[in-house]
Parts: sequence; structure tokens; C-alpha cells
Amino acid sequence: MSEVSFVAGGGANSIGCSFYRLKLGDFYLGVDWGGGYDSIYDEPQYNGPLDALLISHGHHDHAAMVAKLHRKYPELKIFAT
Repeated sequence: MSEVSFVAGGGANSIGCSFYRLKLGDFYLGVDWGGGYDSIYDEPQYNGPLDALLISHGHHDHAAMVAKLHRKYPELKIFAT
């Protein structure tokens, strides 16, 4: 069986910077990647590999980092509603 891991980051105690990373074997899937409302969230809060990104909906706290992630990971596949 392939290795599976899950990381939940941001958004726990406030609205903003919600992101999740699911590792399925050698495939890394991000789910939502929002931005916060102050300067500490100017960059995505994750530095590991990322193959695809799923955005659940277009609110700022779920989708604000999409453009920055695409620049950081040019081959990133993005799926959104």
C-alpha cells in the first residue's frame, strides 16, 4: 500500500489561510489555499512538493494563493468549481 499522509494548515482559529495537503504515494494534492488578512500570509505557508490543487470555492480564505502557487509550481494542475 502507498504511503498516505494529511496536513491541515491555517484557518483553525480564524478565517484565512485555509489549506490542506494530502500525500498519496508520490502524488501531492493541495485542497484550498487561502490567504490571510495581514502581511504574515503574503506567501503560501508550505514549501514541499505540490502536483495538483483543488479549490472548493472562490472565497478569499480558500483561493487567494492560487496565483502565487502557480508561479511557485509552474506545472501545478488546478481544479476549481
